[in-house]
Amino acid sequence: MDRITRKQRQLERKYDNLRRIAAEEQRSGSRGLATSLSGQLRSGSGQAHNKGLLPRTPSSSDARSSSGDPIKRYHQNQQQQQQKTDAMPAMEQHRSLSVFIAIQAYVPEPGKAPEEALPLEQGQIVEVLDNKNAAHWLAQPPQTGWVPGSYFETPSKYYTQQKNTRELAADKRNLSEQQQALLKREQVFHELLCTEEAFAAQLRNCLQHYLEAFDAAPEEVREHRQQLTLNMRELCNFHTNVMLNGLQYYSDDPGNVGQTFLRLERDFEQHIATMREVENAQRIIAENSAVQTFLEAIYKSLPIHKMFKNVKSTAGSELKEYIYYLELIPNRIRQYEDYFKEIIKYSMRIQQQQNANMMQKALELIQSLPIRAQEIEFTKNLLDYPEDIGQLGRIYRHELFNVWEDDVQESAERYIFLFRNKMMLTDRDMKSYPPVFRHYSTMRLDKYTVRQHSREEDTMVFRPEEPGLPTFLVKSVHSDAQSREFVRKAWLRDIVDMQAAIGGSTEEENVEEG
Repeated sequence: MDRITRKQRQLERKYDNLRRIAAEEQRSGSRGLATSLSGQLRSGSGQAHNKGLLPRTPSSSDARSSSGDPIKRYHQNQQQQQQKTDAMPAMEQHRSLSVFIAIQAYVPEPGKAPEEALPLEQGQIVEVLDNKNAAHWLAQPPQTGWVPGSYFETPSKYYTQQKNTRELAADKRNLSEQQQALLKREQVFHELLCTEEAFAAQLRNCLQHYLEAFDAAPEEVREHRQQLTLNMRELCNFHTNVMLNGLQYYSDDPGNVGQTFLRLERDFEQHIATMREVENAQRIIAENSAVQTFLEAIYKSLPIHKMFKNVKSTAGSELKEYIYYLELIPNRIRQYEDYFKEIIKYSMRIQQQQNANMMQKALELIQSLPIRAQEIEFTKNLLDYPEDIGQLGRIYRHELFNVWEDDVQESAERYIFLFRNKMMLTDRDMKSYPPVFRHYSTMRLDKYTVRQHSREEDTMVFRPEEPGLPTFLVKSVHSDAQSREFVRKAWLRDIVDMQAAIGGSTEEENVEEG
């Protein structure tokens, strides 16, 4: 069997499977991540929708394809580039990449979009090569380029969303597409505001019934109080008194709601601490019988719980098991992401690019929170760093590379961390678990130029601008050339952006190196 036929059959099986998954989700009524909180708030699905308490996902009419079935279009693109992949080694042809669908057409802004920005059609299927930076994902449909992460959705969620239409009143259906998009954006904002009110009410329930009860808890429970209550009190105050007020301020101007999240960026760091410790709190509850007994007693003894069958429940008034409240924060962060993508989509349709760009930055902030919550696993295992690790900030990227230093002919494996304006080279010790990373060297990006090697295209060259500093050649350890090239593109893109932001002297031209 020739390679083209084999590749074609692989693609057919791959996308038949995507259709099957989407169909199964549609039959099961799955509504995606955005319903994780509000699905438990509702007293009846119809009433909850009318009150705006349940998040919704984009509609089929909102996800129009400009040129037929995106699966067929993608399949055609794959056949067109088969001539290029035919010459590749078999190992490279069988790379497993994440597949996403564009929920909105993307037209790069001249002078503002990054180099190699990639225009997309709405409904176009792409394979995502790198999505570690929400501001720009590396995709190939089939050519390779950069697209903001807010333009993509997973296939299963994309097709599920087609069943969940944002309906307009009958007298609004004859409006222009831009007018309809404006009304639908207002619907999204209304649901964002209503679910925020319900979310804050749930946090107050937790504070009133559980957190205050810890004052009278047995000693064997009180010793775990900090690990169990986390910073719920601070988060309750933030969402009740700050976040809600910020959203309400933009009730008459929902297109600018992204400013609320950007203005409160530092406050959202409180959520990182909670997301980081949720798993540990769940583990304590699962393993400690005294804690289980205490929490169950609170849940079962409160009068309102006994009244559930006799009174009509309202969103936010029900008492849940404590484990539910621990999951509120990560669930709410995922809801924000869904809402932001919709607001961006409708802002683009009504040609409000500035609002869309601001919302894109807010989305990047929200998407970074779960990632930053996991960074502690690396930073706490960084050893021998001569300065304050706490001042390094967030980790933008981390990966294993082969590194050549100055004129040394032999390379050494270095695990590299990319911080803002800094690249830290470390020696990874896999003998311990989790592995530790011993500091080797740190490069300040404003003191280096970075270029792509002229002959080794998957290699980056870091040349110092000051005497006495070493030159580094950095190359991914991946065995296949395509993976090394993806890594080089992604790292160089982020470094270029950082150096531009801090006034560094980035040079992306190729350079000859020995």
